[in-house]
Amino acid sequence: MTRQSGLLLPLSALPGPFGIGTFGPEAVAFARLARSLGFSFWQVLPFSSPGPGFSPYLSPSAFALNPDFIDPRPFLEKGWLADEELDTLRIESPFRVARDRLGAERRTVFRKAFDRLGAGDRSAVAAFMEKESFWLPDFALFCALSDRFGGVSFQDWPDRDLVRRRPGALRKAKAEWSEEVLFHGFLQWVADTQWQECLVAIHREGIDLIGDLPIYVAPDGADVWAHPEWFQLGADRRPRRVAGVPPDAFAENGQFWGNPLYRWRAMALGGHRFWKRRMARTLALFDRVRLDHFRGFADYWSIPAGAPDARSGRWVRGPGMGALRPLLRLSGPDRILAEDLGDIDDRVRRLLARSGLPGMRVLQFAFDGDPDNPYLPYHIPRNSVAYTGTHDNDTLLGWLYEASPESRRQALDCCGHDGGDWGQGGFGAPAVRDMIRTLWMSPAELAIAPIQDFLGYGSDTRINRPGTPEDNWLFRADASALALLEGEAAPWIRSLNRAAGRA
Repeated sequence: MTRQSGLLLPLSALPGPFGIGTFGPEAVAFARLARSLGFSFWQVLPFSSPGPGFSPYLSPSAFALNPDFIDPRPFLEKGWLADEELDTLRIESPFRVARDRLGAERRTVFRKAFDRLGAGDRSAVAAFMEKESFWLPDFALFCALSDRFGGVSFQDWPDRDLVRRRPGALRKAKAEWSEEVLFHGFLQWVADTQWQECLVAIHREGIDLIGDLPIYVAPDGADVWAHPEWFQLGADRRPRRVAGVPPDAFAENGQFWGNPLYRWRAMALGGHRFWKRRMARTLALFDRVRLDHFRGFADYWSIPAGAPDARSGRWVRGPGMGALRPLLRLSGPDRILAEDLGDIDDRVRRLLARSGLPGMRVLQFAFDGDPDNPYLPYHIPRNSVAYTGTHDNDTLLGWLYEASPESRRQALDCCGHDGGDWGQGGFGAPAVRDMIRTLWMSPAELAIAPIQDFLGYGSDTRINRPGTPEDNWLFRADASALALLEGEAAPWIRSLNRAAGRA
């Protein structure tokens, strides 16, 4: 692989008229901009529907796409919506995702579009549901039931029989709900079709997509409802032990994620069918896949479900290569990168070496005074992806402000900055530029930075604050920010990619 570079920006953060980024022309325009600056990759967050806290890592489905990413403008020419109906979806919210205006409000309008489908489109929806029969019929039924019961947790559905019975049998018993089920199939058909068309256009611009495969699923989602045998649940279908991570630099009490843990032995007896289907689905959506929380394949943090925080958890042996090998057969090591961050020990390092996957290195983790710190730019291995920061980090400018004087001084010295104007922000921020340049010159084959760092933005634009439940995942880059990348910031970015051999 040649030396390359990429930009990190969630699809939800794209500009556009609907309160959130979509599978529309703005995505193709961003890819065109990225390529013009010398980048080869665009990395996004999971395309799944968000769960509590608006997190895409707590989704009700491991397979479904977020219907809020649907671009409704093509509905006009198809005759599915009228101009005035489309106008009700327009939301002026250029700097933050309009989370309170999404979801149910959009579904009401999309239902009008569904009701106007012709016979041919209905057949296409049914064919897509058949093609995705491993997950979509159960997911669509789950959504229909959730709508019917007003969003009540499936463990508390009034008809307990709906929880106990197999979804396949339930589909036959509840034929009168076929329209509600088909509607949710329609949303997935439209989302998938739009994204595949968008991906082709992005490839024409010369950009490849790096997607994300979260390791866990939501406790109150379709996967757990349809296949309880694969998860550590009690008789009431509620998790007995849940996922998270122990205390670390992000959170002194650890992170209590709340996702149900897998029964890895049951997964193995089933030939890891769930994981193979997940990976195949994700590889059909993206060119490369970031395998979230790789550490959990070596050992995972198991927390009692009723614990107040993550401190009472314990490490449990993970599935190792037994689970990874089937995924590597699907993709080879060239299409997967391992998110090997966090509390890493020798077991994780050995597993990463056996897998052959590139790991991740984050510049912000480098400056603790240890000359052997593996995140220092000159220690970064060639087979890795180097980041200024991920979606869980502060921006570089925000980090400089929050770092201890010792860490900040070490960072500035490492990057050859004299320190006099380290706090200056904006697209020409000198200390931020020096840190990006230092990372770009590292041995890593692929270097990636969030666009906030190229623009010199502060902490108010970070994507996620781990361990905090609210006000995350809402950042949007307005049109003026992208215009700045395309205009005044462009010469320096192009020069950087050329000088580092990444153009």
